[in-house]
Amino acid sequence: MKRSQTSAVVTVQTKAYPEPLMNGVLSINPQLLKKLNLRPGALVALAFGQRQTKVHIAASHHHKQLVLVDAATAQQLCLEDGYQLNLRYDPKINTLTLGPLFCILIDPVDSPTVGLLRPMLPFLKTVTRYGQKRGILVFVASPLGVKPEQHQISGWHLRHQTWKAGEFPLPDVCYNRISSRTIEQAQETQAILQYLDRSCHFFNKQFLNKWQVHQILSRSEAMRHVLPETRLYETLADLKDMVQKYRILYLKPANGSLGRGIIRLVRQSDAIHCQYATVSAIVHKKITSSRQLLQFFQPRLSRQPYLIQEGLKLASFQGRPVDFRILTQKDGNNQWRVTSMVARAAQNNTVVTNVARGGDIYNVKTVLPYMTHHSVQYAQQRLRQLAIAVARELEAQLDGTYAEFGIDVAMDIYDNLWLLEVNAKPSKDENSFLGKDQNRPSVRYLLQYVLYASKHQRGS
Repeated sequence: MKRSQTSAVVTVQTKAYPEPLMNGVLSINPQLLKKLNLRPGALVALAFGQRQTKVHIAASHHHKQLVLVDAATAQQLCLEDGYQLNLRYDPKINTLTLGPLFCILIDPVDSPTVGLLRPMLPFLKTVTRYGQKRGILVFVASPLGVKPEQHQISGWHLRHQTWKAGEFPLPDVCYNRISSRTIEQAQETQAILQYLDRSCHFFNKQFLNKWQVHQILSRSEAMRHVLPETRLYETLADLKDMVQKYRILYLKPANGSLGRGIIRLVRQSDAIHCQYATVSAIVHKKITSSRQLLQFFQPRLSRQPYLIQEGLKLASFQGRPVDFRILTQKDGNNQWRVTSMVARAAQNNTVVTNVARGGDIYNVKTVLPYMTHHSVQYAQQRLRQLAIAVARELEAQLDGTYAEFGIDVAMDIYDNLWLLEVNAKPSKDENSFLGKDQNRPSVRYLLQYVLYASKHQRGS
């Protein structure tokens, strides 16, 4: 049975009162009091994020969307003047809740406008502005800003086009967007992530490991047929066996991202031809003996776990192999949805389609007529169904909560679909989507999920 709740988006105004009796008082317009089913004089809990305090309700004939909070209460809850927040009353627990408060966890930086975070700024700004319309306070913070002793976080909130530093309570919902595996795996970061996981609704807690994902999906009868044959490299014998079995192979770091470290092998009559990308160039190497094979791969594959994956004969567009990046997200009903889908074409002579490695993005409807004999609508439906099936299977099997996956799918020349990769931190920079829609569906669904998750968090 659903709880009877009423809500409204309000603007918080903090006010210092000379009379001590006005401390611990929340002043609300009579019209809004009526909508919230509250009476003047009532004693209720007022919550913001993971903090709450008791306040008395007073009627005040100011603008109906304005609530007045005394300075002492505002300081206790880390409320600032001018916050635009959803105000919800739950009579079952006699609690007025402001927000929700939503934290996006980022890499350690001195400011959100510097360093590696800059490409994400358009996304962060869009989430903040759309959140404000829905009464959600969005702030960004790094693990360094989390203060478990004070149950508080130092972070930044976008106000009047400027990122301002501030103090926030522990949030209702936290979304992990740390972009570095090294930072995420650091012992001090892991301690903070565990703390946040215990303290709030924390989702997409960590990067995925490609081998772990493959093992999970290979156990599923419904998923097994879409997985290219993949092995974990343990000895040179694994590589030799796969080379004999498949003319084309891809070697991928199990913990890689953005196409880094991928090596393409093509077996020809005279030799094995290797291709991989460095920062400045595409490198080609010809291997003619087992000894050369060992000398070339042993130093590379011993530094980190690698997967050996069957190469596919991909359908192409303008002579360039194509795959599809499909963004799946949880919506406001906790259901998986496909919120964006783009085609990525590899540059000529490159190993991967990633935009970070020189690939180009196209509208799916542009490329599908060149890749399949089926209708565009039918082909898109197949891609959506596969992506949602993958998301559901992984959500059911992975530890922790996940509400977003970037899923890479390929179509071969025989019209078969193949799962290439799943990413728990899909790109959010300005090159990751087509068009300039500032209210793009991915942002809307993210914040709808935040609203769902915050109610679930309080309900539990």
